[in-house]
Amino acid sequence: MKDTTLSQHDLIDRYVPYLPVDPSTLKRCILAAYRKLGHQHVTDEDLDVIMEQLIDYPKEDKAFSSSGCRRVEDVVEEYLLTKRREL
Repeated sequence: MKDTTLSQHDLIDRYVPYLPVDPSTLKRCILAAYRKLGHQHVTDEDLDVIMEQLIDYPKEDKAFSSSGCRRVEDVVEEYLLTKRREL
């Protein structure tokens, strides 16, 4: 993609390797990851903490997750482990 005709003629000004996802899509990905890991309930506080870790694009506005949903399961798993240790 970086070397395509569009980028060579400056028609594309940013290259993002994964399609960014909006917060509502990211929330659905988080809920799916919770279910996949055997957890049926997620609190609003948990969602906020996890989404804060994933929403990173653009840097000024932080309105999207630049990695899409591909990192969600790892972040959820790490969050649950950390939360379990704190109990």
